[in-house]
Amino acid sequence: MILGFLLTALISASIPDDFFTRVMGWEQGILPMIVMAAIGVPLYLCASASTPVAAALIAKGLSPGAALVFLLCGPGASAVSIAVVGRMLGRRRLKIYIGSIVFVSIAAGLALDTFAGDAVRATVLAASEDAESGLLAGAKTAAAVAFLLLIVTSLLRTGFRDGLRDLRSNVGALAGGDSFLSWRDLFSGPFLAAAAVLLAFSLARSTLLVVETGEQGIVRSFGRVTGSGLEPGLYVHLPPPFGR
Repeated sequence: MILGFLLTALISASIPDDFFTRVMGWEQGILPMIVMAAIGVPLYLCASASTPVAAALIAKGLSPGAALVFLLCGPGASAVSIAVVGRMLGRRRLKIYIGSIVFVSIAAGLALDTFAGDAVRATVLAASEDAESGLLAGAKTAAAVAFLLLIVTSLLRTGFRDGLRDLRSNVGALAGGDSFLSWRDLFSGPFLAAAAVLLAFSLARSTLLVVETGEQGIVRSFGRVTGSGLEPGLYVHLPPPFGR
């Protein structure tokens, strides 16, 4: 929990608000989701600790779908879990285990960005603004003080032994992960098939236009407006760069 809050504070204080969109060019797409999966698995924050980190990433411009991948892959596939599954069930089932988590996480992230990405981002930004004013700001400060007292009480009672043991186990399992998986596994038939499915889903997602309530949609095909004044609903158009 402490690591999660410190990481959230570091992201909030040091990264510009439009970092992922303007600097990284990660407004949408499958690439940031793959990166979040690669970060989430070795970092392994529990679900409670990774939630504020994901909110901070969304506030800095990361797509909600990529943040969802981070939320799912971290708690679902820690290095210790990977090592245990590999030792007990073997390489084949370990590949199925990791591949299933990553595949479902990225598919869910793509679906979230398609149908509710803007709504989630607006909710996160609104919550961040509301937390800085009025009674909510006072409640947040009081909760932070209470939580800090609980952390101090816990550390006085148990020290850092449990946390350091977990950290050593996770690092050790991650360092020994090459005995269960290798880079050659990334080019196996099942992995390539899953990658092809995700790529097809990502391309199909770029052909969908979701017009929200209170909005009107415009569709361009080969640079010409082929649809305007579209009412709220779901529409299909040509993929970029042919259609927008």
